[in-house]
Amino acid sequence: MAGPFIFLLIVLGVACQTPAANKSRKSYSLVPDEHGMILKAPDGRVVFRYMTKKPKVTNLAANSVCCFHPLNTPSGERLTDLAPGDHHHHRGVFLAWHTMGFREKADFSSFGPLGPTYGWNISRGDFWGWGEFAPTKGRVINNREVKLVRANAEVAEMKIRNDWVTNEKVMMTETTSAKLREQDGVYVFDLDYKFTPVVDLILNHTAFGGFCVRARNDGESYYATRDGKVLLPDPHYSVPELNWPTANWYDYTIKLDNGKTIGCAVLDHPDNPPSTWHNPRYVWMVNPCIAAAGPFTVEKGDSLSLRYRLVVHDGPTPVDLLERLSNEWQTSSSAARFRLERDFVRLDNGKDLAGWKGNMRDWSVVHGGIHLHYKSPPSGGVLFSEKPHSDNVIIRMQFRATYAADSGVFVHGSQFQVRDYINSYPDTKKYAPSCKPPGVWNDLEFDITNGVAVVRLNGTVIERAWKIGTRANQGIGLQKEKADFDFRYIRLKEKK
Repeated sequence: MAGPFIFLLIVLGVACQTPAANKSRKSYSLVPDEHGMILKAPDGRVVFRYMTKKPKVTNLAANSVCCFHPLNTPSGERLTDLAPGDHHHHRGVFLAWHTMGFREKADFSSFGPLGPTYGWNISRGDFWGWGEFAPTKGRVINNREVKLVRANAEVAEMKIRNDWVTNEKVMMTETTSAKLREQDGVYVFDLDYKFTPVVDLILNHTAFGGFCVRARNDGESYYATRDGKVLLPDPHYSVPELNWPTANWYDYTIKLDNGKTIGCAVLDHPDNPPSTWHNPRYVWMVNPCIAAAGPFTVEKGDSLSLRYRLVVHDGPTPVDLLERLSNEWQTSSSAARFRLERDFVRLDNGKDLAGWKGNMRDWSVVHGGIHLHYKSPPSGGVLFSEKPHSDNVIIRMQFRATYAADSGVFVHGSQFQVRDYINSYPDTKKYAPSCKPPGVWNDLEFDITNGVAVVRLNGTVIERAWKIGTRANQGIGLQKEKADFDFRYIRLKEKK
């Protein structure tokens, strides 16, 4: 009897241990190595390393690492590059700017009665690592923490905290959430950054900078969108206007010299400031740039949040899958939380330009909003809603201007100037105190009674008796005038 009894105990012991063993074996894990922390898939594959320490022997010219490298595909091929021969400061998947400043008010009290009335102390910095536009010396991103906050067989979520330091003084804190899962044969990698400066932060006008995927270049590569391979001319760092237009995503795919094909798509998020894309074929990177339209300011006490989704794949560009994952990414935005008020009718549908007419050139729908990519002269560039309205109506919408951009809203043929009131023409500077900075959505309302409107900007009355036009059969018009512009949630309610 002893033999069968012992066999039964062994079987029961294995059965009891199997769930725990499987749970351990099938979870994502985070393990340290000499240069940072490595995320491993449940089956032991290396997904990526988050680098926190610069290698002692390296070509890397940047002072900082704080990047994801290597980032591998599901099959285990390395996608990213570190300190390549053409750009020694590039490093995997990273986020940094090469021309930025931290600004605080200067104290001129000791200068006497003829001293400056006001001014700034500005500390310029290049955390990208190039050194051509701002100093790199003493500018470094220091890692404070990398930890795994959630892990199971399906998903891994990490929290990363960094300090942006100038001459040993912390000028900005960074908190990043990194969430990864594998589905449909790809890695879906969501990154949520939050930057909080201790003084005003100025991101200077530039063609490139910010979030960047620096990929391998040892093979034949191409860029693609939902419409196929990109055939646009290459951007150049000296001319922001040459950047590729705003899009939900761009993909980089390369056929390696070993015969394998791999790639990575960057999906922009609707809540990010508007970006154009610096994707030069001769640099092998994907870079949505929020400062390409003009300088971007984050005031002391505020934070800048940026969200990007990476889709890392083996094989050619998976267009259908990217479209599905992009649409899913859109639903995690503030746009997805919009609710139409009672008795209002929405005129834009967030998908296409159905219901609108006029000169469609340069107009499209991006991230759920009507987007103007300004690339040709403004004549004839007004887009009109096909739906007319009375002269007793409430019209509401949101608009987002790029730096110094100028547009307008036509109501029965009369134009109300809609623009970046902070940095644009002097005749509307009076509206600037109620306007949000470039790249941020503003609420605009026309409360019209008998053809006379009370106009509100972000809840503040900026005009009490603005007269609409007399073209009663003409729908709401959106003007193409100067620089890129966005409109969304355009809706109206007829007064009873």
